[in-house]
Amino acid sequence: MAQQHFPGLTASWLNGWLASVGATLLVDGLTLSWSDDPEPVAILDHPGSDDVAQLVTDALGSLPPLEQWPIARQYEGLRSIALNLSDDEFRERAALARGHDLGWMISSIYSDARVDNGVQAPDKGPFMTSMPGKANTPADRMQKVLGALGDPQVDVEASFMGVGTRAKMFGLGFDVTRIGSAADTTDQWVDPVIEALAFFALQLFPVRGRGGIYVNQRGWIGRSVRERRFWWPVWSSQLGPWAIDAMLDQYTNILVRRSISEAEHPKRWPVALQRLNVFGHYVSVPYEASGSSDSTRGYGSRRMW
Repeated sequence: MAQQHFPGLTASWLNGWLASVGATLLVDGLTLSWSDDPEPVAILDHPGSDDVAQLVTDALGSLPPLEQWPIARQYEGLRSIALNLSDDEFRERAALARGHDLGWMISSIYSDARVDNGVQAPDKGPFMTSMPGKANTPADRMQKVLGALGDPQVDVEASFMGVGTRAKMFGLGFDVTRIGSAADTTDQWVDPVIEALAFFALQLFPVRGRGGIYVNQRGWIGRSVRERRFWWPVWSSQLGPWAIDAMLDQYTNILVRRSISEAEHPKRWPVALQRLNVFGHYVSVPYEASGSSDSTRGYGSRRMW
């Protein structure tokens, strides 16, 4: 079958890149590569079907009820949780996650390995940004996202082609394109399909402690919270999720071994990464707050080469 190009899943859009990876984790046998266009787009392929959008729709429709997810606010027999977890709440949810098919949801959002003034405490990774209001837990966010899907098949096809319908909400809370202009409107809008798939990509991005005052997440590099940035590659080989996982290990190791100052000089990179069939990569650019009272967060991107 022919590989399918999806112009709505662009590599420079962090959430679009994550959504492409997330699709491979939801659909067995789905593989991903990127076009060599000036703006690379996702190329998705499945050996058993010509309709990738239908496969993704079916996968979203077969998800278990949200109250059965380990991040659910209310999980039978356990304490109710808010956005920030106490030590006891983290221990309960971590114990649940160890035997749960969706256990990665805990380890890709939280870690208890932050140490501040000698005290170990749970903390969230950088993808779980702040959000106003009390309905701001990961489960709250995903409940709104999944609830905003109208006709899932129509929505998935439209989003993949770049004409998806946006809904008025914060979504996961880190897509810079959701943020309106202060001169126009402060409403925030997201594509629910992209948000849902991006969430499932976090399975490949666990949160880990560094023995310091903040935790880190795979792909985020920097000596401090202020300096860390997320780096992501584009590649030419069709890779399934676990091949992507292995490639990201090598890609991240190369980044760590070489300084960020080197990473900002494109001519030094192709030789180091060509074995991975990586032909370009991006770095996150944080949203610049309009003032000290502006708690808005989001990540744009800059292509390094």
